[in-house]
Amino acid sequence: FDHQDEYLDTAVAGETRTQTGARLAALAESACGVPAADVCTLLGLKGEGNAGTALTQPLKWAVKHHRARGVHVTPTVFVHGIEAPQVSSSYSEEQWLT
Repeated sequence: FDHQDEYLDTAVAGETRTQTGARLAALAESACGVPAADVCTLLGLKGEGNAGTALTQPLKWAVKHHRARGVHVTPTVFVHGIEAPQVSSSYSEEQWLT
């Protein structure tokens, strides 16, 4: 969350999609140790037109899964298929990790 403001619409309006992806990849590497090249591969376009990225289909499946359960707002969390309504978007990092 420390870098959230750097990725708001107004902050990325002057960048290309590729430039924003490269910055996200660098952040993933510095903050989480995920190699930037791996992130760039996942964010790279797979083909012409609206082919999407390597993340497009898994994201569509996740959205479909949750919409089928009536979830249209995040964070709605399920644990072993049961909704956990006590989970809140205002959770601190510590709360998410426990």
